[in-house]
Amino acid sequence: MKFMKSYRCRRNTTLSVTIIFAVVIFAVILEPNSYASEKSQSAYKKCKAGKKYLAEGRYEEAQSELIGSISSDKKTDGSCLYSLGLTNFHLNQFDESIKHFLQAIERGKNFTGTYAFKSNPKLMSESNHYRSLSFYFSSLGKTYAAVGECNKAYDAYYSALNAGATALKLSRGLLKDTVGGGSNFRKEYSPHMGSFFFNIAQLNEKLRNKAGLCGDKPGDSKKCYELAKEMNYRKDEILSNIGECK
Repeated sequence: MKFMKSYRCRRNTTLSVTIIFAVVIFAVILEPNSYASEKSQSAYKKCKAGKKYLAEGRYEEAQSELIGSISSDKKTDGSCLYSLGLTNFHLNQFDESIKHFLQAIERGKNFTGTYAFKSNPKLMSESNHYRSLSFYFSSLGKTYAAVGECNKAYDAYYSALNAGATALKLSRGLLKDTVGGGSNFRKEYSPHMGSFFFNIAQLNEKLRNKAGLCGDKPGDSKKCYELAKEMNYRKDEILSNIGECK
């Protein structure tokens, strides 16, 4: 009997130690994940607030929130970096603007190779991603144009066209057209593509060293202007402050 009691005592003690050890290990594993989750939530809230301030024209406040979002979560999505780039542009911080647009583009391009991108069940998710990527490129082009980097501006708008063409191509699926998603997407997005063509035409005239896309001769922009008009280009997206080309 004494042996059995002693055995049970040792067994219970061993079991208790095992349970305590497991709880400690679980807490250690859980703690970083909880911390990461809290950081992500904080970054999301700051990013959301920054975008709101940006839309309201409160650029200093937007900048503060967006920098806070990016600082607290290095893996924040490209839209926060893009919004920060727009904020920098409005504050005439063109070097910072270019830096953040390039980071947003890199983040957006890298995301297309992930499982999360390929497995997203939401309708039009792929088209919308490439649509966003085209805006990252076009905003980069606008900033390059403002500082007189006309060749880089041209290349950025050309990349915007490529991303936009991919977005339109992905929107043409039969099922998407059946529910109206694809056709509505093209109707809304085509004017943005038109403005890309218009801006490339303007840059082409300044550079006079690009042939093929807009015309058969360097500086010929007739085709691009015609495409812009066909797509009912957005006049509010047309370049109006192209600097002296370097």
